[in-house]
Amino acid sequence: MKPIYLLLLFLSPIFGFAQEMESQVALTGVWELDLEQQMQEVQENQDSKFTTMPGPVKEMFLASLKTRKYIFYPDGVFEAFWLLGGKSHVLGGTWEFEFPGNLSLSPENGQEKIYAVSFHKETLKLASRENTENVLHTLYLKREVP
Repeated sequence: MKPIYLLLLFLSPIFGFAQEMESQVALTGVWELDLEQQMQEVQENQDSKFTTMPGPVKEMFLASLKTRKYIFYPDGVFEAFWLLGGKSHVLGGTWEFEFPGNLSLSPENGQEKIYAVSFHKETLKLASRENTENVLHTLYLKREVP
C-alpha cells in the first residue's frame, strides 16, 4: 500500500500540471458576454450599481454589454473590445491561468485583476477575487459562434 501512496504523491504535480494546461487550452479563444446569464446575475444582486443607474445610463450600459468580446490568445495575451456611447474601447494585456482555477489579467495600463474561473457547459464564469468598484463583479462568457 505504501508504494501506491508514494507513486500517487509523486504523480500529483504531473496531474496538476496537466489540469492547468487543459484549462489554459479551454480558455484560449474568442468569447462574448452571455447577456442572459449576466443580466440574471445583475438583477439578482440588489446592491448592484446597475440598479441605481439613471435610465439613459442603464440603457447605454446594456448596449455596451451586447458588444463585449474577450480574446485569450495562446501566447498569454488578451484583448477586450466594447462600444460605449458610440465610442470603441479596447483593453489589452496579458493573462495567466494559475492552478487551481485562478485567472490573472494584467492590463497594459492598469492593475492586475484575479478571477476565480469555472466552466459550466458552454459558459465561462469569471468571479472577481477582489472587491471592486466595477458594476460587474462576475462575468459570464460564452464562446463566440463563427
